[in-house]
Amino acid sequence: MVTFSGSSEHGLDDKGRLVLPARILDSVPRAGWKFHITAGLDRCLHLHHSEGFQELVDKIGGVPGSRAHRALCRRFLGHSELVEPDGNRRIRIPDPLLKYAGLAAGQTVVLLGTGRVV
Repeated sequence: MVTFSGSSEHGLDDKGRLVLPARILDSVPRAGWKFHITAGLDRCLHLHHSEGFQELVDKIGGVPGSRAHRALCRRFLGHSELVEPDGNRRIRIPDPLLKYAGLAAGQTVVLLGTGRVV
């Protein structure tokens, strides 16, 4: 189980890519460098390791029930993208998620570890 903690600031490059710091990538074996980025609450983005994302799917997925449950599924699952760091430890944040979070190239973002999610 991967646990993320700490905070740091990083800039987006001109292509909307973000360098993931060692404190995140070094906690996961290189063969497991697969993450899902999702739309979170309060216009934040969530970065889940693939294991943590599968746990999220298992918890909230399944047969949609109430209106609130369907909204939760649409938010976290419907707006998720698989991202894998390149050789320079960068991930590309998809344009719809950049727009959702109000981010643009050159801006600084804060990475905040909150246990299973960054």
